[in-house]
Amino acid sequence: RIKLFKARQGLNVRKADTLGVKLQGGPSVSLMLDVAKNPHLLFYELELDLYEFTIIDVVSANNIKTYVIGFTQNQDIKEPLYQGRIYINADNYAIIQAQFNLNLVNKAAAEKLFVRRKPIGVNFVPVSTSYLVNFNERDGIYSLSYARNELNFKAIWKRRLFNTRYSITGELAITDKDSEHVTKFSKSDTFKTTDILAETAVAFTDDNFWGEYNTIKPEESIDEAIRKYGKRLKRNK
Repeated sequence: RIKLFKARQGLNVRKADTLGVKLQGGPSVSLMLDVAKNPHLLFYELELDLYEFTIIDVVSANNIKTYVIGFTQNQDIKEPLYQGRIYINADNYAIIQAQFNLNLVNKAAAEKLFVRRKPIGVNFVPVSTSYLVNFNERDGIYSLSYARNELNFKAIWKRRLFNTRYSITGELAITDKDSEHVTKFSKSDTFKTTDILAETAVAFTDDNFWGEYNTIKPEESIDEAIRKYGKRLKRNK
């Protein structure tokens, strides 16, 4: 469950843009990518017989022996499922990282998974998806530390010569944890999976908190930004 306390946003909309694309769920979607806690979302309802698993390699990740497990849906399965790799600690079988994407061969079925509402006269065709999830160990327990999701698709307009391509990217980084001072907040304060962050964030703006020097540039690594601003953000809580 997520509660939004403070937010900051910037908008860059050109007058020539004929379509505004918004992503539902925001940080809630990123939390759903926790494949250790929500394995049924990655492996459809845990029906593992729908997939083919292969040990691709055994590598050293941060001096840890790691199994690289590849997975893909069986060829006789027509609905779009995920395919990719999972990196597993060979000593305790903890998931260290997961990289995966959606099989987009059946584009019509894939479109229904992503598009909630669209204008009349336009079809959305998913071009590619990419998901990355990292887990860190703390006091013997592995938990989500980073999640990134990216969706690329094109809008095909009827009676128009050219198509328009769009890209949506979401990132979530866990900067701190506290399991001792936990208070449950009400459902009315919960950021819902149907909420749009760009619209909800307006009510939580606090310029005094954010200051003017901690803008994360689009090309800047979020890990680098956390190292740069993390201490100040924690101090200003």
